[in-house]
Amino acid sequence: MAVTPLVEDADIWTVARGTQLLSSEDNVVAQVAWCPLRDTIISGLGHNIQPNDDIPVDAFLSGDNSGGLCRFRHHSTRANIWTRARHATSRLNCRIDASDDEILISAEDVSSVPAKTVKSLRLVSRERWTAKLLGAPVQGRVARGLDLDKTTKDVARLTSNRTSLSFNAWSYWGKLRTNGLAVRGAPGSIAPDKLCRHCRQKQETTSHVVSGCRVHLPEMTGRHDRIQDVLVALLWSLGVETTTNSRAEDDDRAVPDFTVNLGTRESL
Repeated sequence: MAVTPLVEDADIWTVARGTQLLSSEDNVVAQVAWCPLRDTIISGLGHNIQPNDDIPVDAFLSGDNSGGLCRFRHHSTRANIWTRARHATSRLNCRIDASDDEILISAEDVSSVPAKTVKSLRLVSRERWTAKLLGAPVQGRVARGLDLDKTTKDVARLTSNRTSLSFNAWSYWGKLRTNGLAVRGAPGSIAPDKLCRHCRQKQETTSHVVSGCRVHLPEMTGRHDRIQDVLVALLWSLGVETTTNSRAEDDDRAVPDFTVNLGTRESL
């Protein structure tokens, strides 16, 4: 998607900054970073770690709670960059491998070095949010159709604000379709003015906004036609013959928006 939540981007930068300090080419900077990291882990584990035991740096930075690391949930150690990095990796669902000289950050099937952590984690984040969009019951239907062709960026254009498609009323009726916006005329509403805030003709109920508002209906029809034009152009570019069906004003028959011609038969 075009953007990610600010808190998620902050977690990405926290992980990137911490791993960059640990892998710094300046030995002084790296040593100054490693010492407080080890002290933080030893302080949190307390009697659960012996002097000769290996310090579980990888598990700690990856947000693991095994081997006594669950004590950090209730530990009173002051927050520092390493405790913040631990919480950030847990929220991002990624892992940090610091067992070798070259630190690796892994999320999903993407692994990167600290210098490229921000780019790789942002890529994973966009893929996760896109997958969430594709799984949505309403908005995901269009996105799933565009996602069939992996060679294009149609899904990215659909979810971006830099697109040729106009969504003038999306923030209003789109939220309403997903029960994210309370209408003024809903049962139990205490709004003093219950008329539709666009047409000012009838009470603002769900059915009125979705299928009865004379201001929204032309916008919804125009948006439908523009999306249809994009889909038809995409099919033609793939070599699929497509016929757009135009309706006469006095024609009440239910006809498909367009017909895909596959050899000797037609598919809707």
